[in-house]
Amino acid sequence: MVLSYHGGDGNDVTLTAVGDVSLDSTTFGSGAALKLVQSGLNLDLINTATSATIDSRPVAAVTSYTVTGADGASNDSLTVDFSGGYFVLSGGITFNGGTGATTS
Repeated sequence: MVLSYHGGDGNDVTLTAVGDVSLDSTTFGSGAALKLVQSGLNLDLINTATSATIDSRPVAAVTSYTVTGADGASNDSLTVDFSGGYFVLSGGITFNGGTGATTS
């Protein structure tokens, strides 16, 4: 478990289990342009079209990150952005764009 004070307004405590993260299009919608970026001590998945944070958790709690796009959706994309700091996940980062789609 990883203890963080980044929940809510910054005065809340969160406890996050260490492990793999796996998100799919039911979380972020089809045809999404996504960005994975470190923000302080957290690893954030951002929808670049809306700037909405889809997922945020302490980078120390993440061993691998998998994003799976929707089948048949166009233009699913994932950008790994190191502008907030360089991060390494022992299990790696995997992007599955979905079948029958244009992905990048």
